[in-house]
Amino acid sequence: MMVSVALILSGIYFTYLRYLDLKDSALEKIQISIEQMTCSMDENFSQLQDISFALLATPTLRQWNLGEMSFDPSDKYYYLTIQELQDSISSTLMFSRAWTAGYINAIYMFADGQTIRLVNRLSLPVTPTDKQFQEVYSSTIDNSSNSFYVQNTLGNSTNVFYVCRMHDTDYSKQLTLILQLNSDAICQQLTSSDYSLTTSLVYDDTIYFSSDSALIGKDFSPPGSSDKTFHQSLMLSSNEFSVHAWIAEDSIYAPLWSSLIPYVLAFLISLLFFGGLAGFVSVSYTRFLNALTQNLEHLRQSDFDTLMPDFKEPELHEISNTFNLMVKENNQLFNCIYKQEILFHVIPSDYLQVGDRNPCRY
Repeated sequence: MMVSVALILSGIYFTYLRYLDLKDSALEKIQISIEQMTCSMDENFSQLQDISFALLATPTLRQWNLGEMSFDPSDKYYYLTIQELQDSISSTLMFSRAWTAGYINAIYMFADGQTIRLVNRLSLPVTPTDKQFQEVYSSTIDNSSNSFYVQNTLGNSTNVFYVCRMHDTDYSKQLTLILQLNSDAICQQLTSSDYSLTTSLVYDDTIYFSSDSALIGKDFSPPGSSDKTFHQSLMLSSNEFSVHAWIAEDSIYAPLWSSLIPYVLAFLISLLFFGGLAGFVSVSYTRFLNALTQNLEHLRQSDFDTLMPDFKEPELHEISNTFNLMVKENNQLFNCIYKQEILFHVIPSDYLQVGDRNPCRY
């Protein structure tokens, strides 16, 4: 019994140590992953911002900025201007890692009331794509600041866009560049080798990129202690985005519980086996002690004919035989000596002949 208790206590102790080790390892893994992803996202956002500024610095857009030209369809050089702008932007994109890495799907420009498709690497019809960008432009038109930020598409779409604005020198006109991002390519940067770790890029309590595609576009609420998760976050240095990483406790401790199952089963089987064996032995000894107690009680009542039963166990069998021999000797002693004393005290000596003084004759 003491050995079983010692084994149980030592097993609980080492299981607890393993539990703490898994917890520390998980927290360290989250910390390393989130630091690496923060650096990667900072680099990606910086590249996207650089490409936006490079596009705004093309000769055609510099002329627009100085008020030397406009995107007026009635101008006879309008389509030639658009073609020159598209060629210039295509040349600029050739030297952009963000474009060659596939982070950008399409770029549209809105200026002078016109929707201008600059580049589009998607094999999609032009009209639906134009409409999608126009919805994004309409949803961000109230923000006239010269800034770089993200806007989700309207409706159920989970595409993500960068919107960058530029004004002419006297702020009388506004030009908007909208870059549709390849969410899959960017989310791949957030995917850890451990698929149980979920990583998301959050801005203004909205998830824009995530290793779990089902979370893109949804509101973000940090996991609480009641959610049984480990959670950490870091802000990007290039903008107001933050990287959040979390992992469920079940996925961390599942290997520990799985490894304990064979040991628990083996312990239970051993416990049942040895418990049954101990019970069997205990029943045998209890039966022996009960029989011995009853026979001793019979001896106390001068019942010298009582005998112990036979037992299969060698030790109990030997004790039982010894007891029976003792009872038989006591019985013989009682008949040969004790009865003689009774005769001498009960029958007067005159009635006994010398030859009749052997009580064994009666």
